[in-house]
Amino acid sequence: MTHLIHRLSAAWILILAGCCLSPETGDGSEATEEPPTLPDSWPALSPITEPERTQDGIPILRLPATDLASEGDVTWIPDSDSTLEWPLYEATDGAQVYFAIRRENGRFSDLLVRGDQQYTDILAGLAGLTTHPGGCAAARNGDLLLSAPVERDEDERDARGDQVIWRLSPDGELARTDTPNTMGPSDECRAWLADDGRYALGLFGIVAWDGQQLREDRDWFVGRTVMGRPDGPRYCFDHCNAREKAATDPATAVLKDAIGCNGANWAAHDDWIAGICSDGSKAVRMREGQQPQVLTDIPESATSFGQYLALTADGSLVIALDYHYASYVVWPADGGALSPVRTLDAGDVIADASPTLLLRGLPSTVPDAEVGAILLAPRTGFGANGPTSVYSAQSRSGEAHQARMKRAAVVLPAGKHVAAHEAVVDLKCGAYVRSPLGWEGEQISDWSPPVLPALHAAAVTHPEQCLPLKQVVAVPGALDLLLARGKDGHLYAAWLPAPLPLPSGSSHWDEEPPPPPKPQHPEPGTGWTQLSKIKALSGVEGIAEHEPFKAQELPPWAAGGGAVITTDEGREVLLTGHGAMTLPPGTAPMATDPYARGAWGAKGKMLVVCKDGCKVLLTGVDGEITAVVPRTADQLILGYADGRVGVYTVPAEGNDVSSDPLEATLEAYLKGGRDGA
Repeated sequence: MTHLIHRLSAAWILILAGCCLSPETGDGSEATEEPPTLPDSWPALSPITEPERTQDGIPILRLPATDLASEGDVTWIPDSDSTLEWPLYEATDGAQVYFAIRRENGRFSDLLVRGDQQYTDILAGLAGLTTHPGGCAAARNGDLLLSAPVERDEDERDARGDQVIWRLSPDGELARTDTPNTMGPSDECRAWLADDGRYALGLFGIVAWDGQQLREDRDWFVGRTVMGRPDGPRYCFDHCNAREKAATDPATAVLKDAIGCNGANWAAHDDWIAGICSDGSKAVRMREGQQPQVLTDIPESATSFGQYLALTADGSLVIALDYHYASYVVWPADGGALSPVRTLDAGDVIADASPTLLLRGLPSTVPDAEVGAILLAPRTGFGANGPTSVYSAQSRSGEAHQARMKRAAVVLPAGKHVAAHEAVVDLKCGAYVRSPLGWEGEQISDWSPPVLPALHAAAVTHPEQCLPLKQVVAVPGALDLLLARGKDGHLYAAWLPAPLPLPSGSSHWDEEPPPPPKPQHPEPGTGWTQLSKIKALSGVEGIAEHEPFKAQELPPWAAGGGAVITTDEGREVLLTGHGAMTLPPGTAPMATDPYARGAWGAKGKMLVVCKDGCKVLLTGVDGEITAVVPRTADQLILGYADGRVGVYTVPAEGNDVSSDPLEATLEAYLKGGRDGA
């Protein structure tokens, strides 16, 4: 394992993949003062002798058509779409009942479909809580078991609370059981339900109701347990403790042998169990008492989300090739030929649960995420494609920072030195040098960090004349670019020299010692170019002192990969590594495009969209825009201050923002690069 320090130190803005949530509720809706409303009565389910099925035998639960609400040019996203964006857990009876729950940033939302009716946040309503408690569900032949942790009153004996169970029968009767749990309740439980009403709950261990009493089994951790029915065999495939290894069903070894890979995903229903390798290369399926069947000709997954599988009631295996089964194949229970690759239609959902079903007719408003963006605003419950959010802070050990300052001080003229990204700059007269961060003071158990060489005087850039600087910032989207505000009030720009080859670290995993670094041939940077008179400069601020482990907060546009220059006339120009854009005054940052020129912002109820230039748009909604999530080239998800979230298509026309002359100046400088500046 080898690492180059200059590459590592360039990654001081950490980008996370994932989706995002509302700070109020986490599900895109505003916090309410009252629990969600339950129906006055639960309709009885109609008896089903044989459900409608797809051509591959997957049962279909069909919902009636629903009109989507809209206002102005925004189509509102229903709560069901918010929950199904990244569901944590799903459950079905394979015919008439579907349940999904989502957790993001510690906040939950849920969706229940029962017959042709759908409900949201049902567990919060049942518990009588304004904050969703989390929980789980199981279904069988129209019978629905729901469970959630509910805190007790302060004067009761156990403040941990109960794991409450609700049973909703096919005829619409609702019953509640307050079940004391000595293991403590769980907001991310699991549930299994049998034909005769017996059930099991996966909490810290497994709690099972045998028809007479609850029995607690602490020997099994639910996160490692695979089972298809409450009283069925239990399997532990990976990371098992001694008690789980001793008690796991003997078929575990047979299944692991048949699939022949580590880290497989497993699904079970009744007496069927199936698994798929994490790389999607092989699947195995077995019925209790029979020999395993192995499948190897699985089409390649479209994304890294394509290693999920679910069983139908008869043992057919549905294998996802894309996230949430957007494309999939079916392996028939009789071991016949694999189906062709199927693609879900808009409004269709295949449950990631066994027995699975296809839920058809949910309103489909959210466009697939096709573009990447760094999100800078309060979150909406939806993310962009790829990296979507940032830690808006720069953090490094104080020892490493002091070491690079000390290394640079040897070759820089005496003065007031500040560090911005890899540059150390003398504010007194403008000399600068590239000085990467090292690993000083950091403990790495399996890696011997390299020792950085001393800097060479030839790597220092000296201005022809002394240039006193008031401020220096780095531009996150163009990490080799420095911006500075001179004491004369002008904006100056400079390129760092190219990174030099540095020694590599070593690890005990390395078969051979790291090669010696290539010879260094240090050269100075381009020097400072005067661009324009300015009033203010905002980027990643150059710092002189840095306390150990203390993060430096970044301004919002900087966290998105840009710097903002305020001209002498008070106009704001955003500069990223892909170009410059003149913003309307007072634009609140919402998102930036890390791969191309692009930025999104808001001014109250006005939307600001910047590509080749910026334009101001009115969406027709009388409310403040608080979040913007780009999803396609022209479709955005907008979050509003009242908690509503909707989809908006950007029109070709809008009120164009006139470009400041500094925009063209910055564009020319950026285009010139190191060689042409």
